[in-house]
Amino acid sequence: MVYAVTLDREDTIYTVVVRLTGKRAGLLSGAAVDHTIHLKDKIKTITFDNGLEFSEYGVIAKGLEADIYLGSPLCIL
Repeated sequence: MVYAVTLDREDTIYTVVVRLTGKRAGLLSGAAVDHTIHLKDKIKTITFDNGLEFSEYGVIAKGLEADIYLGSPLCIL
Protein backbone atom coordinates (compact mmCIF):
# COMPACT_ATOMS: atom_id res chain seq x y z
CA MET A 1 0.00 0.00 0.00
CA VAL A 2 1.17 3.52 -0.77
CA TYR A 3 0.61 6.44 1.58
CA ALA A 4 1.04 10.16 1.08
CA VAL A 5 1.16 13.18 3.31
CA THR A 6 0.27 16.64 2.07
CA LEU A 7 1.57 19.85 3.55
CA ASP A 8 -0.61 22.74 2.42
CA ARG A 9 -0.51 26.48 2.73
CA GLU A 10 -4.04 27.71 2.23
CA ASP A 11 -3.46 31.35 1.36
CA THR A 12 -1.03 30.59 -1.50
CA ILE A 13 -2.34 27.14 -2.48
CA TYR A 14 1.26 25.88 -2.20
CA THR A 15 1.28 22.13 -1.60
CA VAL A 16 4.03 19.60 -0.91
CA VAL A 17 3.04 15.96 -1.47
CA VAL A 18 5.34 13.31 -0.03
CA ARG A 19 5.02 9.60 -0.78
CA LEU A 20 5.42 7.33 2.24
CA THR A 21 5.83 3.57 2.59
CA GLY A 22 3.74 3.45 5.77
CA LYS A 23 1.85 5.49 8.35
CA ARG A 24 4.45 5.28 11.11
CA ALA A 25 5.20 8.55 12.86
CA GLY A 26 8.95 8.24 12.29
CA LEU A 27 8.52 7.97 8.53
CA LEU A 28 6.20 10.94 8.41
CA SER A 29 8.27 13.24 10.61
CA GLY A 30 11.48 12.50 8.72
CA ALA A 31 9.85 12.97 5.33
CA ALA A 32 8.15 16.20 6.38
CA VAL A 33 11.43 17.74 7.51
CA ASP A 34 13.44 16.43 4.54
CA HIS A 35 10.98 17.78 1.97
CA THR A 36 10.41 21.20 3.55
CA ILE A 37 13.82 22.07 5.02
CA HIS A 38 14.42 24.44 2.08
CA LEU A 39 11.35 26.40 3.24
CA LYS A 40 12.50 26.57 6.86
CA ASP A 41 12.73 30.37 6.90
CA LYS A 42 9.17 30.69 5.58
CA ILE A 43 7.47 28.14 7.88
CA LYS A 44 6.42 29.70 11.18
CA THR A 45 3.60 27.41 12.35
CA ILE A 46 2.22 23.98 11.43
CA THR A 47 -1.17 22.60 12.42
CA PHE A 48 -1.77 18.84 12.50
CA ASP A 49 -4.83 16.78 13.16
CA ASN A 50 -4.71 14.38 16.10
CA GLY A 51 -3.76 11.22 14.18
CA LEU A 52 -1.13 8.91 15.66
CA GLU A 53 1.03 9.43 12.58
CA PHE A 54 1.69 12.96 13.84
CA SER A 55 2.79 11.85 17.31
CA GLU A 56 6.43 12.77 16.61
CA TYR A 57 5.54 16.39 15.93
CA GLY A 58 8.43 17.45 18.17
CA VAL A 59 10.92 16.19 15.56
CA ILE A 60 9.27 18.38 12.94
CA ALA A 61 9.12 21.38 15.29
CA LYS A 62 12.81 21.08 16.07
CA GLY A 63 13.88 20.38 12.49
CA LEU A 64 11.96 23.31 11.02
CA GLU A 65 12.10 25.58 14.09
CA ALA A 66 8.33 26.06 13.83
CA ASP A 67 5.54 26.27 16.37
CA ILE A 68 3.22 23.25 16.26
CA TYR A 69 -0.51 23.28 16.88
CA LEU A 70 -2.77 20.25 17.14
CA GLY A 71 -6.28 20.58 15.78
CA SER A 72 -9.18 19.98 18.12
CA PRO A 73 -11.46 17.11 17.08
CA LEU A 74 -14.41 19.15 18.35
CA CYS A 75 -13.55 22.24 16.31
CA ILE A 76 -15.93 22.75 13.39
CA LEU A 77 -15.10 25.59 11.04
